[in-house]
Amino acid sequence: MFMKTSFLKVSFNSLETITMPSYIIEVEDTFVLVNKLIQQNPKTFFFKINHKQINTLLDLTNCSPYELWYFDEKEKFTGKSFSLQKGGAPFLIQTQARFIALVPLNIKYTAIQNTSIQDGDGNFTISKTFLPVSEPYAIEIAQWTLSLFALTNDELIETLNNEIEKKGWVGARGFYNDCLKKDLYRSLDYFDSLKKEIINRTFNSEILFEFDTNGIVISFKLNSKVKLINNTLEFITIN
Repeated sequence: MFMKTSFLKVSFNSLETITMPSYIIEVEDTFVLVNKLIQQNPKTFFFKINHKQINTLLDLTNCSPYELWYFDEKEKFTGKSFSLQKGGAPFLIQTQARFIALVPLNIKYTAIQNTSIQDGDGNFTISKTFLPVSEPYAIEIAQWTLSLFALTNDELIETLNNEIEKKGWVGARGFYNDCLKKDLYRSLDYFDSLKKEIINRTFNSEILFEFDTNGIVISFKLNSKVKLINNTLEFITIN
């Protein structure tokens, strides 16, 4: 299967559009062993069904919890289902959909862009960017977001620790915090992309952040390296 990373933009109505990084997979076979693809690392996948048969069989054994969003050949949303089973019992779904989004249930990805897809179009688009090209660093931000999305948890934590070590971080962090104070929560810099990807992961990263009463990040605590213990980030103590 051919797999790449892109931004998936989905609009279920005229008021809201959800945009998230996703693995885009070209499916040539009628049977898809989904667990082999996700490799115990919950992320968003988008299947483009290329084979000419009517049905596709998805083996979702040990793939939980996920939502499945279905789209027809005209890219119109047709419905959703769930993979919520526990244990190792076989669980398969047969579908006639030509496009399928596999989205971790309750994942913390939020709408990066709130503009709706125009009437007459399908309910989704796929692109390499999500910000207007006129925005400063729009292309770079998109590249950072996709590259961070593709990292494993260990690789992401290593990337964070490397950034903490770098000279000049204090100045960059000061710029980042200044952006937050000015309510530029979607500030166009690398550290904002890194922060978002950490928050989006399913491990507990609360040790790195301070939130206001509305749940908005007001501080990114980067004074010490971290490690992942029992699915929770902890600061590394230097004796």
